Amino acid sequence: MGDGGEVMKALGASVVILPGGELYEAMQRGVIDAFEYSTLASNWKMKFNEVAKYVILSPVRAPSDPQVFYVNKEAYNKLPEDLKLIVKNTLDKWATAEHEYLVAESIKALDEFKKAGCEVYKLPKEVEDAVAAAAEKFYKEKSAKEKGIFEEIFNSMQSFGKAYATMK
Repeated sequence: MGDGGEVMKALGASVVILPGGELYEAMQRGVIDAFEYSTLASNWKMKFNEVAKYVILSPVRAPSDPQVFYVNKEAYNKLPEDLKLIVKNTLDKWATAEHEYLVAESIKALDEFKKAGCEVYKLPKEVEDAVAAAAEKFYKEKSAKEKGIFEEIFNSMQSFGKAYATMK
């Protein structure tokens, strides 16, 4: 269920893992009461409006959906530096364009959810704060156990978050 599932369990949720293709039927049959799945654009295409009354928005779930690329390390390392730069720049450009596309499509999808009769609202601040606090506790504990790169990344993210918050 990943880290997000662990955080939700810490908040008292009963978390199960289902393939995305089974969510619609699980909601329809009442096997699950709620779920999280991908972008609003993807959710709309999956017709989740037919089985879910509410669309709840919150950046604490995922401030962005990552665009991930996997490259054969051995093959990449054999490339000359100029081609490595082309690969990096191409993937960076594609990831940025894909993210912007998904945001634009999700804005359209949100309107479609509303037109379909779904109630759309933002997660209440006190719930967001509770999720954020549980996540911070989880990651602090995890970084203490998983020294090295995980701890380094977590500390870097914490530092960035504090610095970014000063701009509000």
